[in-house]
Amino acid sequence: MAVRKPKIAIGPVGRPRKPAAAKTHRRIAERIRYKDAFGWTQAVRFATHVLAKPMTAFVTVQWSVATSSTPEPERVSSLLNLISIWLRRRTGGRAVWAYSREGGLKKGVHLHLLAHVPPIMFDDFAVAVARWVEASSDTFARRAVDVQRIHPPTLDNLLSYFLKEGDDEVHDRLGVRQDHRADRRGYPVPGKRLRVSHAIDVAARSRHAKPLASVLDTQERH
Repeated sequence: MAVRKPKIAIGPVGRPRKPAAAKTHRRIAERIRYKDAFGWTQAVRFATHVLAKPMTAFVTVQWSVATSSTPEPERVSSLLNLISIWLRRRTGGRAVWAYSREGGLKKGVHLHLLAHVPPIMFDDFAVAVARWVEASSDTFARRAVDVQRIHPPTLDNLLSYFLKEGDDEVHDRLGVRQDHRADRRGYPVPGKRLRVSHAIDVAARSRHAKPLASVLDTQERH
């Protein structure tokens, strides 16, 4: 008796197309690596010193009290997309933000986010973030979202706090405070622990560095 072979879907260019696999979320990150941490801090400083858009808002989202069947990495991406659109429409420029994702036995995976928000827009921004998280949740507690203003002298302290889950090299070379080092838990997090917006990523920083290097090279020739 002949056995029928399963049919294989054919794509528009005539190649066999495999059935879609279940979506996964990359590797599990237990520690922040130095390379990632260094680039992340460079991006935050680039926002301040080159773009003149310092981080002015500190957002924390506790997903454990804003529950949903949607995977946490997808919820983070959705929230960042909403934030980016909101900021672009109101400022006319690309959104500037940087995040760190952490995990814990009690709190689970949670999000810490720095963002540049013009002071006049801060209150509206805080309300919008809470509304977006609540709208995406099956259950929601007000303490799930905390949005605070950042005062310039406290930024270095925040950077240290954001990097507390780094490895020993991160702690030593980037000057993470002792009290923050003591808070390192090492709870695994699916996907990237650190990320920055396109406005301050490696490509954006390179575009600004090339014109400056060209000017310096011209000056040396003369």
